[in-house]
Amino acid sequence: EHRWKNVNVNGGSITAHNNANNATLIINGNTITTKGTLVGDGVNVNADENAYVEGGSITGKAISIATRGLVQLKSGAITAQNNGTGQFTVAAGSYLDQKGSAIVVDKASFNAKYINLNKGSLVAQEATLAVAENNSPEYSIIENASDFTLDADKLTASAIKGHIKLDSESNRLVNVIVNNAEGDIIIGSANGKDAYALTVSTGNDKVKGAITITNYAD
Repeated sequence: EHRWKNVNVNGGSITAHNNANNATLIINGNTITTKGTLVGDGVNVNADENAYVEGGSITGKAISIATRGLVQLKSGAITAQNNGTGQFTVAAGSYLDQKGSAIVVDKASFNAKYINLNKGSLVAQEATLAVAENNSPEYSIIENASDFTLDADKLTASAIKGHIKLDSESNRLVNVIVNNAEGDIIIGSANGKDAYALTVSTGNDKVKGAITITNYAD
């Protein structure tokens, strides 16, 4: 394990090997940018400030990105699969902005002040999206309807004071649980993944905003 002021994986590859046990690749620094290939049973990226995935690929059984600031997933592929237990975790102290990365994992957990699914895809058996509780509605979970695909058998989205807008004809959702007490909830998905189409429940919260659910034809 090493700590650098700034880390830039501009190309090539970094692989963690351990013939006897699982091997974890740990990258610590202030600002971290990856464009190459990171491979390990575990891949942990820890940034005191921001982290950027700008290309290449990250592959492991358990992948985590933790920052005090911004996480931007601009491009590249992120894969965490291990017989249903592969985990991809993002904990951003500020915003999480997915702007082009293709993510395929068994389980995904995103936690930030604001989650913007702007471009790319997230494919997971289970996905949890949560934004910090705050008095401002800007702390929301927002999907770009034209450029993003959310494909999850089980999706839990929590934005206690903000909005949850996960509405795209490209979505493939089956069971959705939303926890939101103040803002609006908009969920939309095509129904090709399950014959019984889309099921949405509101957890234990009483929703004060508007609720819109759309089941698009394939």
